[in-house]
Amino acid sequence: MKTRISTVVLFVLFGTFLHAQKFPLTVTYNAQNPLCHDENNGLIELFVVGGAAPYTFIWNDGTTANFKSHIPAGTYDILVTDAANISVGLSVTLTNPNPLEINGNVLSVSSTGGNNGAIDVSIYGTAGSFTYEWATNSGSGINPYALDQSGLTAGSYTLTIINTNGCELSRTFVISQPMPHVNPFNGHTNTFVSSGGPVHSTIAFPNPSHGEVNFKSDETVKSIVIYDMNGFLVQTIENTEKNIPSVDLKSGNYTAVITLATGVITNEQIVVR
Repeated sequence: MKTRISTVVLFVLFGTFLHAQKFPLTVTYNAQNPLCHDENNGLIELFVVGGAAPYTFIWNDGTTANFKSHIPAGTYDILVTDAANISVGLSVTLTNPNPLEINGNVLSVSSTGGNNGAIDVSIYGTAGSFTYEWATNSGSGINPYALDQSGLTAGSYTLTIINTNGCELSRTFVISQPMPHVNPFNGHTNTFVSSGGPVHSTIAFPNPSHGEVNFKSDETVKSIVIYDMNGFLVQTIENTEKNIPSVDLKSGNYTAVITLATGVITNEQIVVR
């Protein structure tokens, strides 16, 4: 009985050897590069033909499956060994797609309140067609059907592009405008003469501020319009009479254009730290 078992084992081993000789071990693969730059959605799948089953797979990171998924770009080394101890090594490289890139030349508005701002856009790394969308929360004049934009007011504009692989990138462009023409006598307290009468004052306090800014005037105020240093409209306070609400501002320098009920216009430079 022992001799018969040994004979059977030898026969199986010899058959395996003959099969391995007749059909040599061959390994092929299917690879998919990551869809977007620096993403981890690459794939490598191995296919074995010939040799003698079963097969073992050893990757350079020690894993033993016949495939890898959710992997980044890079080079992966694999050693495949069959039951006859025949090995085939191969190396597979996944390529990192080029990053999407949005560049643009910005033309600022030429006069306060104007609408001749423009953005000339260049797109790189899409490797084919792409879709795009413009959005703004502080400007106007967007043409939703055009990549390059013109006829824009001062404000911030965000362009989002998506390529055929679903890779997405956004970039925000800022269009500025000149500061409005204001009383040249600037200071912490602005003084002015109304209709030949006594000197009046309007002040912002505290100034410098750490966020909240209050206004006080001994004249009825029709409106206060606040601009940042790029000429962007930040906030408008209208019909305030003498009860002027406070405003919360981020760190930066601002100009408050104050219009009195009498039509007199002055300005206050505000610093927020």
